[in-house]
Amino acid sequence: MKRLDFDVYPVAISTRNNGRLSRANPSINKLNYVIANVISDSISYLLDATDELIPFGMLPKRCMNGEGRIIDEKKSDWIELKTDKIDERITYYDLQMDSEFSLTGKISHKYIDYGAYRLRKDYEEFANLDDYLDDYKSDKPGLKIIDTKMESVDDIYEPVKIEHEVKIDNQAMVLNEKIYLNPMLYDQMKENLFKIGERVYPVDFVYPFCKSFIIKLTIPENLSIIELPESVNMSLPDKSAKFIYSISNFANTINIMCKIDIDKAVYLQNEYPDLKEFYNQIIKKQSEPIIIQAK
Repeated sequence: MKRLDFDVYPVAISTRNNGRLSRANPSINKLNYVIANVISDSISYLLDATDELIPFGMLPKRCMNGEGRIIDEKKSDWIELKTDKIDERITYYDLQMDSEFSLTGKISHKYIDYGAYRLRKDYEEFANLDDYLDDYKSDKPGLKIIDTKMESVDDIYEPVKIEHEVKIDNQAMVLNEKIYLNPMLYDQMKENLFKIGERVYPVDFVYPFCKSFIIKLTIPENLSIIELPESVNMSLPDKSAKFIYSISNFANTINIMCKIDIDKAVYLQNEYPDLKEFYNQIIKKQSEPIIIQAK
């Protein structure tokens, strides 16, 4: 980078599996890794060239660990180990229910920035697309994939797009002549990540993330909608985490938008109770079914 006339400095860090580098008690023995700090047009970038799947301006997870130390002949300073990229994932469902209560249509995924990076890292572990699909289906009972299209998995600067043509069986439950269907299907959050009563250490998500689920469900004309979950819009007191669940229907088509938005990577111990309850409310809302019955 210096030979290309960039302003660049080494940054000594401690990786995540090595523990955090403490400002209060820094130690040279704690340093085990080096990345680069590049200044271009007055913008600071942190770079690690050891991973061919990581785009410019992003750091692998192992490097996202508090602060590092800029090392230079003329200066030495602390620098926060973060980027402006997030883990973003968008899932689209466009499904039609048939007379047997099976669902057919498309499930599409779009992975952006760290979401795309993680997908590519996962995908390279498989020998081929068929092996990847076998793993994808392994925790999705009733899912049959008819066809799959994948875009930009080899272009690290583009979002990864995956579209599945599917048939889904055994997701609707019939009880007392009513049909119960959870519209979140395979993306329902069923268990809270945070179980303990009190937190001793901060919660570290590594980087902010956003998960969006956009669902279009069409039911047969001989069925009618009896009950839909209520829409909800909630956030933490400091607005750093937001949850939106919006649902509407027109005729026999139900449209749902569910979004979980975590805007910061680290939550301190005193923020833990609110974060835990935030997740409890997500689980509660996502468990609510659509109820339909014959006209």
